[in-house]
Amino acid sequence: MQPTKLWYIERFNLFNGLQRHDMEELARMSLMETKPKGTFIYLPSDPANSVFLLKEGHAKISRLTDEGKEVMLTILSPGEVFGEVVLVNDQPRDHIAEAIDNVLLCEFRKRDFENFIRSRPDLVFRITKLIGLRLQRMESRVVDLICKDVATRVSELLLNLADQHGKATGSHGEFRIKLTHQDIASLAGVSRQTATEILDRLKSLGLVELGHRSIIIKNKEGLGAFSHSRSAAKASI
Repeated sequence: MQPTKLWYIERFNLFNGLQRHDMEELARMSLMETKPKGTFIYLPSDPANSVFLLKEGHAKISRLTDEGKEVMLTILSPGEVFGEVVLVNDQPRDHIAEAIDNVLLCEFRKRDFENFIRSRPDLVFRITKLIGLRLQRMESRVVDLICKDVATRVSELLLNLADQHGKATGSHGEFRIKLTHQDIASLAGVSRQTATEILDRLKSLGLVELGHRSIIIKNKEGLGAFSHSRSAAKASI
């Protein structure tokens, strides 16, 4: 049996604690839609008129530099909200949202969602906190780009992705991350060639396995030890 809109909304952490009638109102005002893998959900300069909930699948948020290079900002997993900046900014979109695999979305029109949260200050606080946490993560990534070498950045990125988005493969301590070498390069702020060289090195150490458009972390503890040793070595210089 196909889950209903209400079923999905009741399982979003953002809406924890809302009354049943509030959940039902959210379900009524939402639009469900599917996007095939590789589809753009929105592009820069698109009108900022919707907030999205990711129900199934994964999506990525990125920007284009002046030279046309894609810089990936974050990966989204089921249960996450995105496009929420429209609630504090009336400007057109300035980034890209793209489906990494087939996704199921719940879309709220900006005006409807604003009217809903206006009388619910607790929900406004949660959304404000969400925006703040994402900005904090972006600042941490900038610090990493400045202070950490590329091998440390890539290994720590894989560990974070395993925690946030990795899927257990059934073997003890193994996690599959459905990203390409180019995705890893973009997230770590390195070239694709450099990302591939580091991934090949991690593979030779038995820490990861490289598949088709995916990376399997074979030894998470070992990868953590590798990352820690790199950081410790740099700190001692």
